Amino acid sequence: MRLSKLTVVLALGAAGCSQPFTYPDLAKAKDTYAHAVKTGQPDAYQKEFTDAKKSIGTAQSAQDAQAAFERGKDPSTERDLSKEALYKAEVADQAAAVGKSDADRRAKEWELAGLQKEWDEKGAVVNDAAAKAEAERAAREAEEARKRLAKFADVKEDERGTIITLAGGIPFKTGKADLQPVAVDRLKIVAEALKGTQRTILVEGHTDSTGNKDKNLTLSQARAETVRKYLVDGGVAEGQIRAVGIGQERPIADNKTSAGRAKNRRVEVVLEKPKAQG
Repeated sequence: MRLSKLTVVLALGAAGCSQPFTYPDLAKAKDTYAHAVKTGQPDAYQKEFTDAKKSIGTAQSAQDAQAAFERGKDPSTERDLSKEALYKAEVADQAAAVGKSDADRRAKEWELAGLQKEWDEKGAVVNDAAAKAEAERAAREAEEARKRLAKFADVKEDERGTIITLAGGIPFKTGKADLQPVAVDRLKIVAEALKGTQRTILVEGHTDSTGNKDKNLTLSQARAETVRKYLVDGGVAEGQIRAVGIGQERPIADNKTSAGRAKNRRVEVVLEKPKAQG
């Protein structure tokens, strides 16, 4: 009898210490958003912070309303909402990091110097007063687009040319190539920033290593084509831009972790280096 009473007490104690269920991505989204608020300037990036806060609230409400026996089920709308909340929190955190570091912003401006030179040279040959005024207006719009682009895009140079990668990637639903609304506004800015360049543009689609290799290659091509079409619709010359799927062959992070896989699921916009004349 004494042993039975002890067993009941221990069982009740264990039940009292259990933690309420939460999706890992939602928990991480809350931590990431808190970090962004603490280290950044929400007033300077109101859209990014507002989007993240609303998305976290939506995911929390969906989780709270979910039946206990359904929690943790994959796939599920609640899990997808948690993933979206994490993405938007990461965008807000990236904006906070950019706002905090003037040095980082200057570095990104240097990385865009090639584009700036092309726009400046194009404006320098305009002699007509009305045309000059139009060129100045276009230059102001391009500069605004580049500044907005620097808030959420990583820009670097390598042997291929200038590489633009959106922070947190371009989100697609699992196994789909349709753009989600969260990516549309950012691609508008990318299209605006690219309209002045004379370089050829390559859109590369990449996936993580999850699933079938051949299907990943096909999916990456479809996603690259989706982004290409959107940039063309945004004003980039159709004959100037092409798309190619890389699949899982060129990871930039460890596919063994969820964070690494998220980084590998990406679309890169490459402003190719001019080919040498020979």
